[in-house]
Amino acid sequence: MCDTALSQGTEDLRNTAAIEDDWRFAELVVRSILDPELAGRYSADPRSVLAEFGLRTDHRTQTPAIPTGLSAGIRIVPLDRSPVTLAGTGCGVCRSDDDDDAPDTVRTPESSLAPARG
Repeated sequence: MCDTALSQGTEDLRNTAAIEDDWRFAELVVRSILDPELAGRYSADPRSVLAEFGLRTDHRTQTPAIPTGLSAGIRIVPLDRSPVTLAGTGCGVCRSDDDDDAPDTVRTPESSLAPARG
């Protein structure tokens, strides 16, 4: 009987680890940080929220805690920006008013990519 109890406890730990390692749980964590209502729903009924994200649990499965606030140590990086947009956000050309040798036209990164006209 003792062996059964130990194996069930180990199985619960494996289920929890499997949930925490699943990409759907990672998505749930990020969304709950961005959406306090979702975090509140997870606190109230974690099993139903896990099910919404396709993570099925039963009464034996321990539900993992979701990190909260800025102390979660999660960095969210927007991936929907193109490299050209990101490159153009910084200072490409700096000119001071006392620079007498500065050219009349300034080449931007976009104009330097344009084909040369002959």
